[in-house]
Amino acid sequence: NKEKKTLNVGEKAEVVSLVDEEDNEKPTESSANSSSVGNNSSGGGNAGSIGQAMIFGDFEYRARNQSEIAITKYLGNDEVVNIPAEIEGKKVVYVTGFYRTGVTSVTIPDGVKKIDDNAFAWCDKLTSIEIPDSVTEIGQRAFERCKFTSINIPDGVTTIGDNAFYYCY
Repeated sequence: NKEKKTLNVGEKAEVVSLVDEEDNEKPTESSANSSSVGNNSSGGGNAGSIGQAMIFGDFEYRARNQSEIAITKYLGNDEVVNIPAEIEGKKVVYVTGFYRTGVTSVTIPDGVKKIDDNAFAWCDKLTSIEIPDSVTEIGQRAFERCKFTSINIPDGVTTIGDNAFYYCY
């Protein structure tokens, strides 16, 4: 028998590991913080994420549907990051959750459709980012306070949120 428990805002759920000790590349259930879903204070944006937060390598993600996922948080410490194009056979289509990390260079894979609100905000060491042609939307304050020397916005980007490049210099 599974017992249901209601979580209050800010309360964390029990962490359940689905990973073998030897293989940290399999998804695992993350501790769920009910206040972080859609909460921009942690750079979470509103990637339309559904489902349980799972871990794959240095990335927390959520399934959006049967074939797509959203990267919701970067958990690593690397300065140079290549975001995976897919995890467990599901395409990565949304990216967020790098808020205030020490990344200096990020490669976003082809297939990503949206860079979400606050995705890379306050990454004040981020000087280089590769945005693929598949991206059509850049969210509000997505790159606030990044230190780009230059950036290439693909022609397919049709929406750029307010203050997406606020204080980038």
